[in-house]
Amino acid sequence: GGTGAHGILIDGDYLIYACPPARQIFWINKQSWKVKATWPVPGNRPHDTSWTRDRKTIWSSDSNLNAFFRHDVKTGTIFERVQLPDTSPVIHGAKLVGDWMYFCDDMGWMARFRI
Repeated sequence: GGTGAHGILIDGDYLIYACPPARQIFWINKQSWKVKATWPVPGNRPHDTSWTRDRKTIWSSDSNLNAFFRHDVKTGTIFERVQLPDTSPVIHGAKLVGDWMYFCDDMGWMARFRI
């Protein structure tokens, strides 16, 4: 079975979301549903996305890799990887708030770290 969109963000006329079966992040026009761009992701289970404060990069996460990736918004190029320890909750949902990345797993645990 497949899954659908994860981690939806808005950028003007576009929705940005991670799609686990496609292993990509999509930019889709909200009116026409035409795809503006796609970026490949490093893992097979992308889960959530979050803007950085300057909105020049986006953090994505991968649940199977248990890592975060910072992408350039123009090209999708990955600038940075933050690997969580094996003992941390598995990333399910995540949002950057100030200098803190908050994330939860699918079992009810919540955690944060300074980014």
